[in-house]
Amino acid sequence: MSARYRVALHGFSEFERDTLTYCFRQAEAREPGYVQVETIADADFIVADANRSDVADGVLDDARFGDTLFIGDAPPQGAGMHLQRPIAPERILRTLDRMAARRSRRMRNARPEIVLPLDTGPPVLPLLHLSDIVDTMPAVLQPEPVSIPFADLKALDALDGAAAASGATSDAGRAPPGKPKLPAVEPGAAKAAAKRASRRARLVQATADAADAPRDVLLLDPSPEPVALGLLLESFGFQVHRVGSIAAAMSVLELTPLAAAFLDADAQDVTGFDGLHLCHRIKHRLVPLARAVPAVMLMTAHDSAAERVRATLAGCDALLTLPVTRGDAARALESCKIALPADPRRA
Repeated sequence: MSARYRVALHGFSEFERDTLTYCFRQAEAREPGYVQVETIADADFIVADANRSDVADGVLDDARFGDTLFIGDAPPQGAGMHLQRPIAPERILRTLDRMAARRSRRMRNARPEIVLPLDTGPPVLPLLHLSDIVDTMPAVLQPEPVSIPFADLKALDALDGAAAASGATSDAGRAPPGKPKLPAVEPGAAKAAAKRASRRARLVQATADAADAPRDVLLLDPSPEPVALGLLLESFGFQVHRVGSIAAAMSVLELTPLAAAFLDADAQDVTGFDGLHLCHRIKHRLVPLARAVPAVMLMTAHDSAAERVRATLAGCDALLTLPVTRGDAARALESCKIALPADPRRA
């Protein structure tokens, strides 16, 4: 179940409050999720305007300094979390994520107080009778001896000696009388033939899958210049729908059955809603889809452990590092069992 934290706003102008309210409304479905509440007493965390002196004093009076994220030019003395203006919803959510993780660690490390009972004397034990004792020790296994006559032992020794002598003097390349001589098969040739047969079977299956699967893919790329990935996907036989905004991507998802969606993880709208959030909503069917949930490949220029963790939490099928190569795109599609409509290997 997704963790949801309550957040209260303290201070800010009307415009800034509207922006943050929209931000938290969109963040209810993320992991972790955040929902806005009206009063500080009901909130797990507080987002406060550090540029107003009365705000800091109010937070300090409520003894909630450690649960407060201050936004402004100069944080009050002793502030734990602080962000500079302008207000960036994505940065605010990620800072709240760190505060939520810190709170979870603090709760896990807490040790409950152990209260020992008062010593009221020696314990009173019930009386034990001999009839109450049950022997649970398993009986000792007594194997029965097997008698083998000496004559049988001599016969077995004779058979073993004859087999050893026959193996030492036989010619490995000579076939027994009355049977045709089989040609020797090189291990490498057999292995190569097995690989070719397996490859032919995969291509036949891929051809059948490509005939039934959608040929449309979504490419969310906010850069103004054309990217090589779009041309690469077209060479694979896909119909590429390249868009530059989150809103346009959601429109394509609603109207067009897609085989896959390639999303720039850093693409975002004015509210900070980015490619990671869109991936999460697609995989959880929180946005209208024209057909089944497509495979989602996230693209990023920052290949780091933290980025891979965020992509995994968003539910993506593959994380690709920009610029995406032909091999990376083909392997990502193949791992999702998406056949290439114009696979050159089937020619």
